[in-house]
Amino acid sequence: MFVKVYYMALSLCFDAFLERKTGAHFFAKCSTLLYPPLEETAMQTKNPFMDEFAKMTTNAMSLAQAAGEEAKSAFRAQADKWVADMDLVRRDEYEALAAQVAELRAELATLKAAKKPAAKKDDSGPAA
Repeated sequence: MFVKVYYMALSLCFDAFLERKTGAHFFAKCSTLLYPPLEETAMQTKNPFMDEFAKMTTNAMSLAQAAGEEAKSAFRAQADKWVADMDLVRRDEYEALAAQVAELRAELATLKAAKKPAAKKDDSGPAA
């Protein structure tokens, strides 16, 4: 289309030169070539500006997503480092230790209960 418009503009320029027409006449003819009436033009389906804008937006979103993932992994690594430096106990280790303490308390209670009746029998009477 550009070549066709360029060729027509050159031919108009040559005609205007031959006819000694004014510049206004030349520009009036060029405007009808460059901007034809709406009913004659087909609807434009691709807009290069919008295509480039969409590509740029897509690239920016993927870049932002990658930066977000990188920040998330860096924050997680730093948090893991802080936890390791504080020497904190993990929950599963705490629960395992709590279960062992509960078992030991139960065993200690049974041992104390078994020892008390034996001690009472020894103290009940004088030895002969």
